[in-house]
Amino acid sequence: MWNDDRIKEEVKKILVKVMMLKRLKPSEIGDEEPLFTLPPTLIPDRLLELISEIERVFGIRFEDEDISEEMFLSVNNLAGRIREQLDAPGPSRR
Repeated sequence: MWNDDRIKEEVKKILVKVMMLKRLKPSEIGDEEPLFTLPPTLIPDRLLELISEIERVFGIRFEDEDISEEMFLSVNNLAGRIREQLDAPGPSRR
Protein backbone atom coordinates (compact mmCIF):
# COMPACT_ATOMS: atom_id res chain seq x y z
CA MET A 1 0.00 0.00 0.00
CA TRP A 2 1.28 3.42 -0.94
CA ASN A 3 0.94 6.20 1.62
CA ASP A 4 1.68 9.79 0.62
CA ASP A 5 5.16 9.90 2.20
CA ARG A 6 6.15 6.64 0.52
CA ILE A 7 4.92 7.94 -2.85
CA LYS A 8 7.07 11.09 -2.48
CA GLU A 9 10.09 9.04 -1.40
CA GLU A 10 9.74 6.76 -4.42
CA VAL A 11 9.21 9.71 -6.78
CA LYS A 12 12.48 11.21 -5.57
CA LYS A 13 14.32 7.93 -6.13
CA ILE A 14 12.87 7.72 -9.64
CA LEU A 15 13.90 11.33 -10.36
CA VAL A 16 17.49 10.66 -9.27
CA LYS A 17 17.62 7.48 -11.39
CA VAL A 18 15.97 8.80 -14.55
CA MET A 19 17.55 12.26 -14.44
CA MET A 20 20.95 10.70 -13.62
CA LEU A 21 21.42 13.06 -10.68
CA LYS A 22 24.53 11.34 -9.39
CA ARG A 23 25.47 14.15 -7.02
CA LEU A 24 22.02 14.42 -5.48
CA LYS A 25 20.43 12.09 -2.95
CA PRO A 26 16.66 11.58 -3.08
CA SER A 27 16.38 13.04 0.42
CA GLU A 28 17.95 16.29 -0.85
CA ILE A 29 15.06 16.99 -3.22
CA GLY A 30 12.46 19.18 -1.56
CA ASP A 31 8.77 18.36 -1.88
CA GLU A 32 8.10 21.83 -3.33
CA GLU A 33 11.34 22.19 -5.30
CA PRO A 34 10.61 23.07 -8.94
CA LEU A 35 11.48 19.94 -10.90
CA PHE A 36 12.27 21.90 -14.05
CA THR A 37 15.28 23.41 -12.25
CA LEU A 38 16.91 20.06 -11.46
CA PRO A 39 19.96 19.57 -13.67
CA PRO A 40 19.65 18.34 -16.34
CA THR A 41 16.27 19.83 -17.04
CA LEU A 42 13.30 17.64 -17.92
CA ILE A 43 13.90 17.28 -21.63
CA PRO A 44 11.30 15.36 -23.66
CA ASP A 45 13.22 12.06 -23.78
CA ARG A 46 13.80 12.08 -20.05
CA LEU A 47 10.22 13.14 -19.43
CA LEU A 48 8.93 10.12 -21.35
CA GLU A 49 11.32 7.87 -19.46
CA LEU A 50 10.18 9.42 -16.17
CA ILE A 51 6.52 8.80 -16.98
CA SER A 52 7.24 5.20 -18.02
CA GLU A 53 9.19 4.50 -14.84
CA ILE A 54 6.45 6.02 -12.66
CA GLU A 55 3.84 3.88 -14.41
CA ARG A 56 5.98 0.77 -13.95
CA VAL A 57 6.82 1.33 -10.29
CA PHE A 58 3.33 2.34 -9.19
CA GLY A 59 1.41 0.02 -11.51
CA ILE A 60 -0.62 2.89 -12.99
CA ARG A 61 -1.21 4.27 -16.44
CA PHE A 62 -1.42 7.92 -17.42
CA GLU A 63 -3.50 8.76 -20.45
CA ASP A 64 -2.25 11.63 -22.62
CA GLU A 65 -4.92 13.95 -21.23
CA ASP A 66 -3.72 13.18 -17.67
CA ILE A 67 -0.26 14.59 -18.35
CA SER A 68 0.36 18.30 -17.97
CA GLU A 69 3.25 20.63 -17.25
CA GLU A 70 1.67 21.42 -13.87
CA MET A 71 2.03 17.76 -12.93
CA PHE A 72 5.82 18.14 -13.03
CA LEU A 73 6.15 21.41 -11.12
CA SER A 74 7.12 19.70 -7.86
CA VAL A 75 7.35 16.37 -6.10
CA ASN A 76 4.10 17.24 -4.31
CA ASN A 77 2.28 17.84 -7.60
CA LEU A 78 3.63 14.65 -9.12
CA ALA A 79 2.84 12.61 -6.00
CA GLY A 80 -0.69 14.05 -5.98
CA ARG A 81 -1.30 12.91 -9.55
CA ILE A 82 0.09 9.47 -8.75
CA ARG A 83 -2.23 9.27 -5.72
CA GLU A 84 -5.20 10.17 -7.98
CA GLN A 85 -4.27 7.33 -10.34
CA LEU A 86 -3.76 4.87 -7.50
CA ASP A 87 -7.17 5.74 -6.08
CA ALA A 88 -8.96 5.67 -9.45
CA PRO A 89 -10.94 2.61 -10.45
CA GLY A 90 -10.67 1.10 -13.90
CA PRO A 91 -8.16 1.55 -16.72
CA SER A 92 -5.77 3.93 -14.95
CA ARG A 93 -4.68 0.95 -12.85
CA ARG A 94 -2.76 -1.90 -14.45
